Amino acid sequence: MAGDHEKLVQEYQQMNKTAFVLGYTGEIGKALVKALLESRVFARLVLIGRRTVTYDDELYKDVVSVYLCNIAEAVSIFI
Repeated sequence: MAGDHEKLVQEYQQMNKTAFVLGYTGEIGKALVKALLESRVFARLVLIGRRTVTYDDELYKDVVSVYLCNIAEAVSIFI
């Protein structure tokens, strides 16, 4: 069973998917981001939030952060 999981993870990694995380500065968001980075399932991780957060850990070196001030700015990013 564990072998099936590892195989699925490897197949998904080869697809070069991107994960978008909204609300990454709260406790649950921080835990989710850390788990996603440690699992290395996604090729890229984009964090979307209202605050700037600085990470010193090497694990976070390739994370892309987008800071949004209002909903109008959010819409313009994705159009």
